[in-house]
Amino acid sequence: MNTQDCGENEISFAYLVPKVNEGVKITVTDAGEDHLKKDKYGNYENPKYLGADISFRASKVGIIEPNEDPVTDNNFAFNYASRGVCEVKATGTSGLLGANSDLEWTLSTITSSTQTSNPDPPKGAKITFTYTTLPGSNNQFGEQTLTLKHPKFGEGNIDTQTVEIFFSRDATNHTGAGAGTTRNWYYYWKEGGVVSHLSHFEYKDKDGWGGYDPATNRLYVYNNAPKQNREYTVTNKYTGATHVIGATGEGIDCCAETCIHEMKHRWIHDNWSSLPDGDGDGIPDCQEGIPPYYFNPIDRDTYNLADIYPNYWRYGDAEFLARIAEQSPGSVDPDYDWSDTNGKQWGN
Repeated sequence: MNTQDCGENEISFAYLVPKVNEGVKITVTDAGEDHLKKDKYGNYENPKYLGADISFRASKVGIIEPNEDPVTDNNFAFNYASRGVCEVKATGTSGLLGANSDLEWTLSTITSSTQTSNPDPPKGAKITFTYTTLPGSNNQFGEQTLTLKHPKFGEGNIDTQTVEIFFSRDATNHTGAGAGTTRNWYYYWKEGGVVSHLSHFEYKDKDGWGGYDPATNRLYVYNNAPKQNREYTVTNKYTGATHVIGATGEGIDCCAETCIHEMKHRWIHDNWSSLPDGDGDGIPDCQEGIPPYYFNPIDRDTYNLADIYPNYWRYGDAEFLARIAEQSPGSVDPDYDWSDTNGKQWGN
């Protein structure tokens, strides 16, 4: 039971605030006990009467949701709408019965995104903040601060919660170069330097992981580049030696592996295409029949990569080297990976 000395009267307000936080102070001025009405149990009811001044100071307001349980509870992503919409929903409490309607919320703004709230102004126990239009820069995603306070509880009495904002990986609704055409992962990972080698690549909307065009010397990433890579164990048809090729990355790791794969194809073309190549597999004769891989000089596909993809019979030995290269990809920055799918920060 909570009591407060009010002059000559010691008044209990346990009925008024049945679930009040520790530290609540209730002050009655210019009114005596005769002005207060008791219920049938002898408890004082909510003292709304002429001449009474009631003030409440709760020890703590609290954000109930999001609360990082589960770990993705505070993760919110822009949707696939043409301009992109991201809703951040939250609930809170004042700790005092009847005081929640005056709770006040704020949420960090995002550059180039419009922020609105429901209700407006953002007050009450439940709130939905809405960001409209994705930002132009990858560094605008990530941690934002949600703040809750009550105007009568003092400036120091607030609660905060970190929320994290993400983009939809495979949407095309970013606002930068190629908006509406290039996928969000390509734009934001390239603009933000999240996948280092991506700066050398153009995007092409097609199935597959990537490609190199020797006629134009251009490198491309395709729609599968940020998805899932795969390892294979292959066997030399002539020596019986086995090697593991490829890698197992997903998200930014898969994209980095795709990049180094296509860059290896370009390196082979730039450095070896002018050398004698009896079987036409892209590997010059001087590099065949030697360790560590012992490519056969009269077989384009020494390791039978045509079992992975039929067209590899034409250049299986060059493909073998490109897949070995995937095991040493360029750098990535997981701290700035704000993709909602296979993203390093999603649920982190």
